[in-house]
Amino acid sequence: MESSSCTEDRIQHVLERCLCGLGIDTPDKQLWNAGLCINRWCLEELVKRHPENFLILLQKILKKTKEVLEECRYELVVPLTLLFSSTLLQAPHVAADLVLLQEAYLLFHSFLTWPEPCSSASKRLLNVLQQELRAPGISFQRLVQSEQGISPGIHHSKTMTVLLVGPVEDVPPEVQSVSDQLISSQHSCRDVSVLLILHAFQAALGSNQKLQTLRCALQSKRPGELEYLMETVNNLMENAASTADLSTARTTLIQSMERLGESITSPPEGCTETGNVETLVLPSPKCHTCSWENDNFDFLNSLLDSDMDSAADCFLEAEIDEEDKNDTSVDEEDEAEGNKDVDFLNNRVESDFSEDITHEDVQEGPPKLRKKPKKKSRSILGVERFSSFFKTPRSPGSCRRVQMPTLVRVVVFGGDKEAGRLARAYSDLQQKESKCPRLTKTCKLQFYLVPTRGRTTGSAGGGNTSTEGSTGSSRSAASVECNGGVLEDSTDIAHMLGLMDSWYERNVLSLLSLSSEVLCQPACKEVSSTENLLTDMVLYYCRHADQPVLLQLYQAELTLAGGERKREVFLHSLELGHSAGIRAVKAMGAASKRFGIDKEREAVPLDLRVGYNKVAVSGRSQWTQTEMVCTSINLYKACRKPEQLDTRIESLQLTMTEVLKSSKSKKGYNQHICVSEVKVDKVQVHGREDGTTFAVCLDQDEKKFIQSVTRCEVSLCSKSGSGSDWRSYKPSPGQVQPLHPSYCSLLCLPLTSFSASPP
Repeated sequence: MESSSCTEDRIQHVLERCLCGLGIDTPDKQLWNAGLCINRWCLEELVKRHPENFLILLQKILKKTKEVLEECRYELVVPLTLLFSSTLLQAPHVAADLVLLQEAYLLFHSFLTWPEPCSSASKRLLNVLQQELRAPGISFQRLVQSEQGISPGIHHSKTMTVLLVGPVEDVPPEVQSVSDQLISSQHSCRDVSVLLILHAFQAALGSNQKLQTLRCALQSKRPGELEYLMETVNNLMENAASTADLSTARTTLIQSMERLGESITSPPEGCTETGNVETLVLPSPKCHTCSWENDNFDFLNSLLDSDMDSAADCFLEAEIDEEDKNDTSVDEEDEAEGNKDVDFLNNRVESDFSEDITHEDVQEGPPKLRKKPKKKSRSILGVERFSSFFKTPRSPGSCRRVQMPTLVRVVVFGGDKEAGRLARAYSDLQQKESKCPRLTKTCKLQFYLVPTRGRTTGSAGGGNTSTEGSTGSSRSAASVECNGGVLEDSTDIAHMLGLMDSWYERNVLSLLSLSSEVLCQPACKEVSSTENLLTDMVLYYCRHADQPVLLQLYQAELTLAGGERKREVFLHSLELGHSAGIRAVKAMGAASKRFGIDKEREAVPLDLRVGYNKVAVSGRSQWTQTEMVCTSINLYKACRKPEQLDTRIESLQLTMTEVLKSSKSKKGYNQHICVSEVKVDKVQVHGREDGTTFAVCLDQDEKKFIQSVTRCEVSLCSKSGSGSDWRSYKPSPGQVQPLHPSYCSLLCLPLTSFSASPP
């Protein structure tokens, strides 16, 4: 009794620490990030030690939710819904006689009248509770089937996780450990099938089902028998989930699972019967690691093709290997059916608008060779006859297999430079898909940003880079001094997501305060297969975050000295002049020492004509045009303070380093400079008639360094094929006209977070 009380106190304490300080900005907040960011991980590790701990945590969450409802603490609603859903997902068994889920449904139903994002988060949890009340454990089943690509039902899609990393020499050790661990921890189709069947019986029957006996029986089954068993279990759970009456659905499911368990062949001798509930851990999803070299998603085409080829039928392949049969034939009926057109679901990339794309029909493919059906054993036929009682009759037309869109989780590691590369790849994808849709017809993309610590290099040549005139977070887009070095990459975009979503800040962004050794440390040193801290965070982020946060893209129309014109896209910053040159030279590493990087006040001045459209909170704008002598002009997304996140206007922070007085000596320039800042949405920079040229660098990416530019025009980025006049936009049939006219044409990058708007 004392042990149980002590466990409850520990769970309560860690739960309170998970919710401590959310949404509160205090001066000493950064000091506590290292401790607060691992509390959710510690809570899960504590709960996994015993199956009863899951029920204790669910009860503690409901108790805390009642306090939040009484005190109207808006900032805790979304975290509580996420904690409840993730705990329920991993709970081994929730007894039917417990009113825990019914109480949770009534409690979270009260938040539907609260403002966003509380109402949406509660609605998503209520949908999960409705399914779990009818079919216990169905959330676990659907997630694992989707991630492993073995969904037996035609109405379920597959999920593919793609980790995008840079060149080998630039990959941080913690990111490499995540990639190595997820790639090496792949599970066989047989192991996953056994796990799913065990979980389904335990979730429905609890300790009434002898789990060890069932495990021994399943291990002795042939691949074909496991396939029929899993399909039968899946049909039982899906039928229960679609039943209107809750009590009827759960009662029917329990009775059916009991009969199915009795029909399974008894285990071989040596298996001991136990009636204990076990904690079944979620298997790692199938992951692919791609080295990202170009600003496009062309590698996804070959990745999807290879994944489809490898996912033909793992049970059939295992059975063929076992019996060593090689004869194949082409079924005439299958050939005729295969030559018919198959309608693919047109599922587009998530964004704030519906893409104006007309999808073409998929071309007919050649008939594929099918294996001859083999004689089924008595045990298989017995399971098949038993499962036929639970299958609903289908029409011949509904039996045709339809390819559901594949959910592709694209996980990007890095800072603002990697976010900018992602934005350019997304823009390239939008342009290609508008002409010839392919990816958007077969998959649905979700982008996840995991910030990592930027590279720090020592200063070269003439000293450290100066940031004169920068104040607070409104710094210039040039490099920032840090302990005598230069921080090459910033993480402003991740900080912006943290300002909008406190749960992202706590569980993803705050991990930047931990060292690589801590991030790579496993939960249990004795078990090498245990996921380390960063791997666990990445999986939690991908599985439980599904709300897109839309970030506006910007375009730069560049005119080079030879008359060539280029259009480039950026997300975070555009550096022009001396600051762009500094970044390009420092990217050369040790070779940059021979160039001698000067400070801003010693840089070569540029004679420029600058025009910009100044915007205000009221929505008014004022066009200003002037001629000035300056060293650098930088544009960046101001997103590190809550007051800078104004959703009514979309703007950039323009920083101009103007030369007030210049004198030239033998050592170089000695200038008095002045830094001015203004909020703009459009900028034009021209070189004077004397042939003045300048350099441009996009999103701190040295690969996007462009020289000999004579003209640069920056404006909001629009969709491909849409003009600046939104009134000419024609919505597609069934599409609701947007309230804001700019939504018709503006192109935004959807980064996934736990909630799309701050409370």
